[in-house]
Amino acid sequence: MFVLPSIYKKEIPYASLTLTDWYFIFVFYLMPTSFIGFLPNELLYVPGLMDYRLLTFILALPLPFIGPRLKSRVFWKIPGIKLLCLIALSVLLRAVWSYVEGIPVMEMFAVLRWNLIWPIYALCLLHYASRLPIERLYVIMRTFLILFSFHVCLAAISMVTNIDFFLNKNDFKKSYQLLEQGLADTNLRSFPIHIFVGTAFLFILFLRAKSGYIKNILFLVAFTLPFLFTRRMYSIVLSFQTAAIYSLTAFARTNKAIWQAPIILICVLMLFYAIEPSRFNIWFEKISPVIEEGIEPENIGTYVFRQRLLEDSIKSLDENKKSLWGMGYQREYDNILGGKTYSYAMGEDAPIASIIYCEGWGGLFLRILPYLFLLWLNIKRFFFVEEKDLRLFSAAVIGVIVAQMPSYLQTASITHYEYIFVPLAIVELIIIKFNYNYQAKGAT
Repeated sequence: MFVLPSIYKKEIPYASLTLTDWYFIFVFYLMPTSFIGFLPNELLYVPGLMDYRLLTFILALPLPFIGPRLKSRVFWKIPGIKLLCLIALSVLLRAVWSYVEGIPVMEMFAVLRWNLIWPIYALCLLHYASRLPIERLYVIMRTFLILFSFHVCLAAISMVTNIDFFLNKNDFKKSYQLLEQGLADTNLRSFPIHIFVGTAFLFILFLRAKSGYIKNILFLVAFTLPFLFTRRMYSIVLSFQTAAIYSLTAFARTNKAIWQAPIILICVLMLFYAIEPSRFNIWFEKISPVIEEGIEPENIGTYVFRQRLLEDSIKSLDENKKSLWGMGYQREYDNILGGKTYSYAMGEDAPIASIIYCEGWGGLFLRILPYLFLLWLNIKRFFFVEEKDLRLFSAAVIGVIVAQMPSYLQTASITHYEYIFVPLAIVELIIIKFNYNYQAKGAT
C-alpha cells in the first residue's frame, strides 16, 4: 500500500543511498539552491560563460548514464513525461532554427541557459529516478523534505533575529518602504525555491495526523515564511494553495486533523505577528492595493511592470508576424524600459514573457501541457480512489498546480520544471512502482 513520503524513517520503506544517489541529491537540491544560500555566486560566475545554474545543468547530464543499469520502461509511465520530452526536443529544434536564422551562438547560449533549457535538466533527473527501487526513492524524498525544512527554518530564524546566516548575498539589495526605520534588508537569495511543493508535502503530512510534531512545526514555519519575507504574490499563492488542499481534504473527510488546521494556522500567524509585527505590517501595506477598492493599478508596481513586459512580448510577436513559434533564442532590448540594460528574455520578473517572445504561443501551450496532464490524472485519482494517502497526495498536486494559475505572470513552473514538476513526478514514480509490485505479486 502506498504511503506518503515523510521526514521520519519509521514511516517509509527505507534503504541506504548509494554514492550516485547522493550525487543526484547534490544536483537536484543543493546546486539549484546554491547550497541553501551558503555558496556565493561569485565563486562560479564567469561573465557570459559560467554561473552556478549552467554548472547545475552540466552536472545533470551524466545522470541518465550512471546508477542502476535497468530498463527505463517505468520512465515512460511518468504522467506527462512524453510531453516533457517533446518540449525538450522542441527546444533543441528551435535552437537549430535560431542558428539558421542568423542568431549568434553566444546569444542563443545566453538566453537558453537562463530560463529555457531546463526541461532537459528535468528529464535527466527523472530518468535517473525511474531506475531506482521504491525504498531509495522514498529516502531521496525524505532527504528533499529534510533539506527543504532546514532551509525554511534557517531562513525564518534569520528573518526573526536579523542574523544573516547566508553567505550568498543579494547582488542588488531590495529596499522596502519600511514602516519602522532600522529594519535590516531582506536577503532574498535565501528564499527557498521549492516553497510551494515543499510546503504542500509538509501540509498533507500535517493533515495525515500521525505521530510526530516536528513535521507540523515545519509546515507552520514554511507557511509563514513568505509573510516574513513580505513576498506578496508568494504569500497569496501559498495561502490559496493551502486552502485548496484543505478544502479537498475536508471534502474527502480523511481525518479529524482537518478541523484543527484553521485554528492552528491562525494562532501561528498571530504568534509570528506578535514576534515580528513590523514585517507583517509591511506585508499588509503591500497587499492593501490588491484587497481595497478604489486603489489605482499603478500602486501595484511590480504587477503592472510584469504585465507590461508580457504585453511587450506579445506586441513584438505581432509586429514580426511570429506569434506561433516566436522570435527564437535571442534577447530583445527595444522594450518598455527603453534601454539596453534589461532583457525579459533572460529576466525572471515575468517568465511567461520570455517564453512567448522566444518560443511563441505554441511553445507556451506545449510547456503547460505536462501540468494539465498531471492535474487531470490526480483529479481522477482523488475522486475514484479510496486509499487515504493517495487522495492526500492528489489533493496536494491539485492544490499546487491550480494555485500557480493566478500567478501566471510570475510563476517559474513553466521554465524551471525542477521546482514543482520533478518532485511531484518522483512521487508518481513511487506510485507506479507500487502498482507494478502489486501486479507482480498478484500474478504469482
